[in-house]
Amino acid sequence: MVINGAKGVIQILDSKGTVTRRPQVQQLLQGLQNRIKRLADLHLIGKHRWRDTQVKEWRLIECVNEKIQIDNSSCGLFTLKFMELWTGNKLSSMITQKDMTNFRLKLAVTLVNYPWNKVKGSPGWKYSDVEENYTPEENEKKK
Repeated sequence: MVINGAKGVIQILDSKGTVTRRPQVQQLLQGLQNRIKRLADLHLIGKHRWRDTQVKEWRLIECVNEKIQIDNSSCGLFTLKFMELWTGNKLSSMITQKDMTNFRLKLAVTLVNYPWNKVKGSPGWKYSDVEENYTPEENEKKK
């Protein structure tokens, strides 16, 4: 779900497709509306670029009209892909369940090899010189 304050719309990106009844969306919007009201009551909302703060009244726009997720375990992967591909109005390219198989593997490798991964170097971790991080200066010295 994308809260587009400038346009005053809620854009729904759901890999399971269009669903006519969305109680969880209404509950989320009510919770958000309650938080906004509380901030306003405390005079903690300053100047903003939103059309207004009545998010519960904003129009809901379904941005994914067909079911593209066929399993029950890829919703997080679809969410990450939606974040990557969302232009503000639409997805820059469509994705499929098959794309998630490849993305799942790529994400696992990325997370394991990420510099902040604290598990690196622990028992069972195999280190190779391919994974070394060189500074640009060190790369220049090797040329």
